Amino acid sequence: VAVEDLEATPCRGLRDLGATVLSLEGDRAGRDYLFGQKVFAAAQVERLVESTDHTVVWFDPEAIVLGPPAELDLGGVLAAALRPVYLTNKVALPPEAPADKFWKPILDMAGVALEELPIVESVVHREKMRAYFNCGIIAYRPSLGICREWARLFTLLVNDPAYQKAACADAPHRVFLHQAVVSAVIAARTKEGDRRWLPSECGYPLNLHGEMPAARKAARLNDLSCAVAEQVWDKWPDLSTYIHVDEPLASWLDEQLAAR
Repeated sequence: VAVEDLEATPCRGLRDLGATVLSLEGDRAGRDYLFGQKVFAAAQVERLVESTDHTVVWFDPEAIVLGPPAELDLGGVLAAALRPVYLTNKVALPPEAPADKFWKPILDMAGVALEELPIVESVVHREKMRAYFNCGIIAYRPSLGICREWARLFTLLVNDPAYQKAACADAPHRVFLHQAVVSAVIAARTKEGDRRWLPSECGYPLNLHGEMPAARKAARLNDLSCAVAEQVWDKWPDLSTYIHVDEPLASWLDEQLAAR
């Protein structure tokens, strides 16, 4: 776990559980950029284990693990396991579109051609687009250097005034710059056959549960192994009004939330 200020956030509870707590490093402008801290935290951890072929899993702070996430184990064979983005958010490139002023510099810097990006579908609305991956929950092989390259390119783009003015003037492109960059790096450093799509129950968009089509909506929270929750508990303190939760998970969650 990497934190901005160890004095303000000593993370004693995490240390008691055996977690390693790091002081966040990385470019100051990049760390101050929207979601930039995630980029540098991932790169910092990757450097500690860069020589291994083990599975490393990145969980956003907004993620929750509800059961054994076995689907994230790469087995020493695969390069990555992940999901497409949940929503296109006016950022994704349609399959037939040329690379725009936002995407072209990203792809050029990552060393991947637009035509090399596979066509994927957004999780919620099944909209087709060029490869654009969700990075809320993702497994990868650290020896590939994906997160270190993510941080390097992100730093360059954040510190490029011309690119920022031309490509990141609106909120969606500023918010999702980090996700676009890691998508390009993953596409450049892995082959399609070396990537595995995570099933719905592993990386479920709990924050978008209400928008999920009925056929793909989770019936119970108990059926999920891990999910991106974001502000779910702030909006629905009684989670049972949002999604069905059976025991013993319901009581366990109540206990954890009461202890916050």
